[in-house]
Amino acid sequence: MDLNDLIGYYAYRSFVNDPAGPPRLFGEGELLLFLNDQGAVSGTLAFPGDAGAPRKDFMDLAGTVTSWSDLALHFTGIGRAGSAIADFEYEYDCELAHEWDSATPAQRASLVGTVRRNQDHGSAKAGFTATFIAVKRDFVEPRDIPGVALIPEAVSMLASRAHRLRHTVWHTLRGDWFSANMTAADRTRLRGLGWFLDDPPLNAAGALDLTNGAGEDFLYMHRRMIRMVHEVYDQAGKPRPVGWTVLPGPNAPQFAYREIADPADPAIKTYELDAANSGFMIHPPTQLFLEQVDGSPFLRFNKTAAGFSNLMRIVASNLRNPRVLAQLTLGAYGNLIEFTVHNWMHMRWATIGRNPRTGEPALRDPYDIDPLWDDPKNDYLGDFHSSHANPVFWKLHGWVDDCVNAWKAAHDALHPGQVEAAGVRGIAWFKQGPWVVKADPFDWPGAGQAMHGGHGGHHGGGHGDTETATLEKVMAILKEVAERPGPAAALSTSRRNRHLPGFAQTMELEIPE
Repeated sequence: MDLNDLIGYYAYRSFVNDPAGPPRLFGEGELLLFLNDQGAVSGTLAFPGDAGAPRKDFMDLAGTVTSWSDLALHFTGIGRAGSAIADFEYEYDCELAHEWDSATPAQRASLVGTVRRNQDHGSAKAGFTATFIAVKRDFVEPRDIPGVALIPEAVSMLASRAHRLRHTVWHTLRGDWFSANMTAADRTRLRGLGWFLDDPPLNAAGALDLTNGAGEDFLYMHRRMIRMVHEVYDQAGKPRPVGWTVLPGPNAPQFAYREIADPADPAIKTYELDAANSGFMIHPPTQLFLEQVDGSPFLRFNKTAAGFSNLMRIVASNLRNPRVLAQLTLGAYGNLIEFTVHNWMHMRWATIGRNPRTGEPALRDPYDIDPLWDDPKNDYLGDFHSSHANPVFWKLHGWVDDCVNAWKAAHDALHPGQVEAAGVRGIAWFKQGPWVVKADPFDWPGAGQAMHGGHGGHHGGGHGDTETATLEKVMAILKEVAERPGPAAALSTSRRNRHLPGFAQTMELEIPE
């Protein structure tokens, strides 16, 4: 088993070492483990052990991997200062339980070991030992966390066929416009359906074009999507989703807790569930994840703490540096964001692609638009067809949209008066000028129509049925082009790897072994 398969939450139970009579429970809690390639172990042991319990008390863990061949861990847990378990100090030694070759159903990972109390607390004396087992829990998807999940009205809109197809077509077209198999006749057919790119983000050589304003389309279209979701929340009388302004760091838990005074004893600290900061845990680069991304070293690295510290955080900081922003047109800025941090975020927070009907691991082929994939449960963050139905999408795109505000502020400070605010088809935007290439950025045909009564064809009303039929025709053309035989040399230059999810078509860097 890969080290990363052990990262996550466990049901923890320890038992008194009594050779006679029925087993006696010594302790029960929720273990959260993080491990890295350097052998550091961290995490928490929380009480009670119910996942997502309204209140918990925590011990913080620190330790090391003591054996790599037969994986073994050693760590110490200390109760948080001021809490009801502040005097707790326990030491743990454990190893991965034996894995059977032909377990049916598939074996669930478990850790088996012993625990020792290192200091007295109350009437409990130091030196007492017990045996424990920790059984791995399934990763909890953000949609299954109360307060993190999107409201039903938003899911209904975002999971609708028209909305899924629109997002799929928009991104797929941008990736395929200059593919090796695409001809001028194909582009003419797409233009006839209203879907075409005068300013694609990639040139014929597959390099980013930072001169044509393509990044303005990316930023503008997603600002419209955010506007549409906000309207749904406003109509439902619910608080709008709040996007990130700072990227969550490594080792964020899936269930976040904030410190409060214990209602039973205000002098004691306890911790209550903080839904606003929950759902941000990185699904680790497990063996199954790596199989779904063809073992990509970059996409593995992208999910690690080192990937965050040594790449994503640095690039994200540069993309918020006013001196950098003030030298970039909005189009260049948007293109750089889309094909670096934006795509990296999608794949960093992606879990496992699954068939929504069976729950079995599966990825949608980039050109497969079978209604199977329209199921509301399909919210895989790595795919164009499903990502926007995931609550984390609106967190990461909040960060992207806030970049637009940072860009405007940087230009106001260093180039006063050169960027003018303006409304463009109902969206707060900018006038064409020295730093803004386009007067009318492209989002999708009909997007400027009324935002109510069908949301421009998103879920019924207006021209929804006609739009869906058009989008299906566009996807049929793109699929035909992708499957068309071509010279081996030409095929080798194609950007799209049909075995990878959409946002894995990213700007990758070479990662040393």
